[in-house]
Parts: sequence; structure tokens; C-alpha cells
Amino acid sequence: KRIIAVCFEGFGALAARRGDWWRTARLAGAGVGLAGSIGLFAADNRLHDLYVAEARAGLGEQEYARAESAGGELSLPDAIALASGGPPEGVND
Repeated sequence: KRIIAVCFEGFGALAARRGDWWRTARLAGAGVGLAGSIGLFAADNRLHDLYVAEARAGLGEQEYARAESAGGELSLPDAIALASGGPPEGVND
């Protein structure tokens, strides 16, 4: 699960590079949520800080927080689907 959490971070950074702020925030939330569920917490992650700052600026603080929180609540299969380029099942926004 640790490797998957790191992958979510990487896919979040890629989404940020494309300007897909919604996906960036959701993947950041999924990565943090999965890492936290197994007892891992980010220390100093400059990549995370950079792409999250970009997404926050793009979405605005409230919308970013809402999207990140929703990402943290995704099931593992839904988070993988999101990282793979599709929306999680039942998400159409």
C-alpha cells in the first residue's frame, strides 16, 4: 500500500502539470488517506507541496479542500480508477 500511496502522489503531480486541479486534489487526498491508513505520514515532500500549491491556486482553498477530502474517502479501486485517467464510479463532475 505504501507504493500505491506514492504512485497516487506521482499521478497527482502529473495531473497538476496538465492543469487538472480537480484530479490533482483528489489524488493528493487519496495518497495522504492511504498513507495515513497504514501509519505513514509525509515528512518533507517538496513535490507534494509544489503540486498541491498549484492545485490550491487553481481551485481556490475551499474547493481544493472539498476535493482533497473526497479523494481521501475513495475506496482503493476508485482511487486507482481515478489515477488511471477515469473518474471513480458514480462520479460525474
